[in-house]
Amino acid sequence: MDFINRLTVQKRLALLLAVPLLFLSLILLKESFDGYRNLQRAHATVDIATLASMAGEIAHDLQEERSLTDAFLGSGGRLMRTELTTQRGETDRKINSFRQFIAANHPERETLALTNQVQKALSALAGLADTRRQVDSLSIGGGASFAAYAEVLAEVRATVRLVSQDIPNQELMRLIAGHYNFLEFVMRLHGERLLINNTFAANEFAPLAFMRFAESLAEQKVYLESFETLADPEVRAFYQAKMNDSQVRQVADLRQVAIDHRFGGGFNIDPARWDTAIRGKIRLMNEVETRLAQDYQDAGRQYLGDSRTALFTKLGGGVLIWWLSAMAAIYVSIGLVRSLTGISNEINDGTNQVTTASHQLSATSQAVADSSSRQAAAIEQTSASVEEMSAMINRDADNALQADALMREANQVLAHADESMKKLIVSMNEINAASVETQKIVKTIDEIAFQTNLLALNAAVEAARAGEAGAGFAVVADEVRNLAMRAADAARNTSGLIEGTVQKVKGGASLVDETGGSFSKARSAVEKIAILLAEIATASREEAEAVKQVNEAISHIDQATQDNAAAAEETAAAASELSSQAEAIQQRVAGLLAMVGKKSLVAMPPDHTPAGPPPALAKAKEKPKTKAALPAGKAAADHKKTEAAKVIPFEDEPFEDF
Repeated sequence: MDFINRLTVQKRLALLLAVPLLFLSLILLKESFDGYRNLQRAHATVDIATLASMAGEIAHDLQEERSLTDAFLGSGGRLMRTELTTQRGETDRKINSFRQFIAANHPERETLALTNQVQKALSALAGLADTRRQVDSLSIGGGASFAAYAEVLAEVRATVRLVSQDIPNQELMRLIAGHYNFLEFVMRLHGERLLINNTFAANEFAPLAFMRFAESLAEQKVYLESFETLADPEVRAFYQAKMNDSQVRQVADLRQVAIDHRFGGGFNIDPARWDTAIRGKIRLMNEVETRLAQDYQDAGRQYLGDSRTALFTKLGGGVLIWWLSAMAAIYVSIGLVRSLTGISNEINDGTNQVTTASHQLSATSQAVADSSSRQAAAIEQTSASVEEMSAMINRDADNALQADALMREANQVLAHADESMKKLIVSMNEINAASVETQKIVKTIDEIAFQTNLLALNAAVEAARAGEAGAGFAVVADEVRNLAMRAADAARNTSGLIEGTVQKVKGGASLVDETGGSFSKARSAVEKIAILLAEIATASREEAEAVKQVNEAISHIDQATQDNAAAAEETAAAASELSSQAEAIQQRVAGLLAMVGKKSLVAMPPDHTPAGPPPALAKAKEKPKTKAALPAGKAAADHKKTEAAKVIPFEDEPFEDF
């Protein structure tokens, strides 16, 4: 694993791509080997088919040689010697070709059964020489020679039968099986030729001859049906065309004559006529058999050509696919390495930026957390001051309400005093009016006293004039005059008193008027003061409500600030973690760049810490601090001792914008 880990991406890709290419090479070799095996099997199949075809030809020649041998032996050696010698030469030529073919190609090695059967056939063919010598010396009878040839034919035909069963190609198996069935049909036809030839020569059936003739016809029918089932339509059509020949119909007619006279004989048919007709049919059937052999030999050659084409196609296609796969793998690996290199460089640049930004973010978040903590402490103090101010405003509002109630009571008292003063003024006016009337009465009394005095003087004058008679009257007049004078004095005194009283009453009335005016003004002032106090009380209540809302808002702000402080601390922690992760990613990218064979250009080492906060934070730190952050406990203990005016200045300037 360490060896692999030390490899670059190019080498890893090469190692990775070598595996499927090796696997593809193994598949190519296997397919090539299978194709070669199929080609060898096709060669063997064609050789086996050729073997079957050659065996069929030998069977025909042996059958012909058997017929000539039977005629030669039947004539005591006088007939068919030349034809027999010629046929033997043709048979030997084909047997030699058969042996040479087997020695050169060894097609019998495909199966053990076929090997054994070929050896049996070759042994039977080797024993043919003894039979021929016996025939030439006429030391063997017709039946014995027929049996000897039958044994050789049986082994040769068995070779064709076994080929039709063991050949590996199904199509060739079907065609060779059709050839084998047709060959058996022709062999039965040769046997029928000899049997009917002897029957027509004897003009009757020998014992059991008709039974053999009927069995031959039944076997011919069975083999023909099998042949027609297995043969191609073209071959069947070719066979039907041959069966329509006149010689075939003549054979059928002669065969029917033999059947019709099977019990009594008396055919009266020249054997030469039968021999000519049956030879013609055999010749036609040999043409069909030749067509059959040619067809499956052509099919074998086609199978061989297809196998060779498949081998070359697989081999060429496999090599082409392997080459294209290798080229594609190389192209893809190069492109992938280039892409990975570009992506790694971009990631490296990005991680450098992320690392720098994460360090700045960490410092900024820490500063924000500190500022948020100080702001939370300041807001807590502000909240305490606002609560104290709210308490003072509530007390002022209560005092204003009490003053408003007292002013309302004073207003009512002044109202009553004003009403009483108005009544007093009315009484003083009435007294003044009565004093004036009394003064008038006193003046009237004074005038009456003056008149009385004048009358008394006049009465005294008159009494003086009367003398003694008027002395009493003079006394009365004098008394009246005294009374008048006392009345006048009293009137004058009363008038003076009344005058002084009137003057005093007038002065009192003036004072009462002034006092009434003052009371009216005082009442108006008190009413205005009451209105102002009511407005002050209302404003105080509204102010108290507003301060309460401000206090609640500050409480919310305090809570939000504390939440922000906590969030800022969490952000600082997250920024620190992000910085650590960015450094870790930087290390991974450095490893990735090392894998693709590049050097990492790290803008900032992993243990780098920013020299200072970012510009925005530096500006924030340059602002003056109005009040240092206090611990929560100390702030809670000391805020009651702090005057509200010192905590929150009430000058107009700070509230102009508000």
